[in-house]
Amino acid sequence: MRYFFDAELEKGATPPSAIKSIFEKYDKGGKGYLTKDEFYLAGIEVTGFKPTKFDIEQLAIRNRQEGDDTPVVGADEAKIRWYEYDEWCRAKLRLANINEDIREAFALFDASSKGFLRMEDVANAITAVSPS
Repeated sequence: MRYFFDAELEKGATPPSAIKSIFEKYDKGGKGYLTKDEFYLAGIEVTGFKPTKFDIEQLAIRNRQEGDDTPVVGADEAKIRWYEYDEWCRAKLRLANINEDIREAFALFDASSKGFLRMEDVANAITAVSPS
């Protein structure tokens, strides 16, 4: 599955407007950060991935380490700033692209669509692309 700005990511361009507009959509009241619930919804909308509690806790820990003056106890009180949201989205989108590339490569090797590879399948694929 490719996302609407994958082509820009693959070219090395930055699609900040698409990600930023979704951040702003969920940043209720223009606070400059997303709450846990806002981040959850915004993350799904951009990437198709559900942010995990671990993802949110890691962002909360980073806030504390970077000197955010707001005490953060855990994921429930996390405040995800724009650049953290942007970074998280880009990482998830890169992961989605890598997984899709792996699936496509596997499908090329699995010519008979068995769902698994045998040594014969690998040998046939190598022979097909080897210079004669």
